[in-house]
Amino acid sequence: MDISQCQSHSRTLRGEQAVVTVDDGHLLIKYDDHHEVIDDQCIIAVTDKLLLTGSRNDRDQARSILVVKGDDTFKTACRFEAIEATGLSTSLEEQHSCDSLPPHLQSSALEEQNNIHVVISTRSGTGLAEAFFEDVVRPLLSALGLDGRYEAHRTTSAKTVSELAETIFSPRARSGIAQTIVLLAGDGAIVDLINVFHSCHMNDKEKDSFVKPTIALIPMGTGNAMANSAGINSDATHGLRHLLRGSPQEIPTFKATFSPGAELLVDEGEKSEQLPLDGGSGNGFMYGAVVCSWGLHASLVADSDTTEYRKHGSDRFTMAANALLSPPDGSSPHAYQGKVTPINDHLNRRSLSASLMGQEHMYVLATMVSKLEQRLTISPLSRPLDGQMRLLYFGPMSGERVMSIMGRAFDNGTHIEDGAVLYQSIEGLRIDLEENDARWRRVCVDGKIVRIGKGGWVEVRRCDQSLLNLLIIK
Repeated sequence: MDISQCQSHSRTLRGEQAVVTVDDGHLLIKYDDHHEVIDDQCIIAVTDKLLLTGSRNDRDQARSILVVKGDDTFKTACRFEAIEATGLSTSLEEQHSCDSLPPHLQSSALEEQNNIHVVISTRSGTGLAEAFFEDVVRPLLSALGLDGRYEAHRTTSAKTVSELAETIFSPRARSGIAQTIVLLAGDGAIVDLINVFHSCHMNDKEKDSFVKPTIALIPMGTGNAMANSAGINSDATHGLRHLLRGSPQEIPTFKATFSPGAELLVDEGEKSEQLPLDGGSGNGFMYGAVVCSWGLHASLVADSDTTEYRKHGSDRFTMAANALLSPPDGSSPHAYQGKVTPINDHLNRRSLSASLMGQEHMYVLATMVSKLEQRLTISPLSRPLDGQMRLLYFGPMSGERVMSIMGRAFDNGTHIEDGAVLYQSIEGLRIDLEENDARWRRVCVDGKIVRIGKGGWVEVRRCDQSLLNLLIIK
């Protein structure tokens, strides 16, 4: 685009005279000897210089444009910049203005402890969280005057987030202390927090004083289902726009209960751990906020959870799916054996659609979100944090047919229009497994894999209570 052809006005940026035009989602800047383009999608906020410096001459109308430089796929390194400017357009101001720190980022130097926490999941996704913290998040927090007013925590194992929740976040929440957790991680870290908070037994005093922590999600995982579904990944600031300008909303959750003997698989499926037990029943349980699945989806998530696969980012899911749908011996994809029963308590009965499913299945997924990946719209009727659970189901078919259906999920969720797909709102789901091979008895809960014993079952239901908030822009 020829910048000289755009209607424009004289302003200053970085202390230089410049011609600045807002056009087609871009900030076009022309200096005397060069020009630059800032994508609107990269703008975190436009702030008063006073917010960043704490002082200003009364005649100084300088503003600061907070931006993330780089691209939204991390093909180039990201960095933070606060660009000083004057004379910005009204439209830009109205769209991005933020002239005071939001309550969740306000912290007093007089506080005995920091209650803004930054958790850096060093192994999430392709391992970019540390670099993004150093190059973008830390400079942003510094520009906002928060140096020394937050605590940074780096993960050293798969248990770090749970340990932080058990030793810091949950005790302080039960003591009535407001906390903000900036989470540079994927969906797995969210499910770790949810499980600690929902598994903790509070006495009456703690229930009365409990304050829900506020999570600011900076998506660094592979699928980032929560961030993509909540709109956090809809721009190129990687969640920082929501950190500064979002408001807290409850995170709806569900509880998956497993038959005795079910095990959580860890270390790429090579080891297992016992699930927490629900009272004296001997049933294991786990909480989630994204998805509970069995069949193809659970198998491809489990099979792709290796160091080698993770190098490929979200492509690992497609690679694993291709292997499952095209067995080396040329046989048909596995037909999963069991009984699938949707639950609708408000009807005071099990769903009649259960009788249509038979004993063989391919894809069984209960979800609380709309997207499993940025372009994969698994549940197009779901809305951000609406608390609704929906079932996506289809039975055995050829690998080519499966890929055709799932390909339409990347076309704004038009797969639900296929006659072979069952898509409906549910309140819960029960699966009774009838598989001898342990490989086909794996269930996925928000990316974590649980192996169920022979003749076992899993039942998932929505929870009435939410104990965590997520920052989103409404």
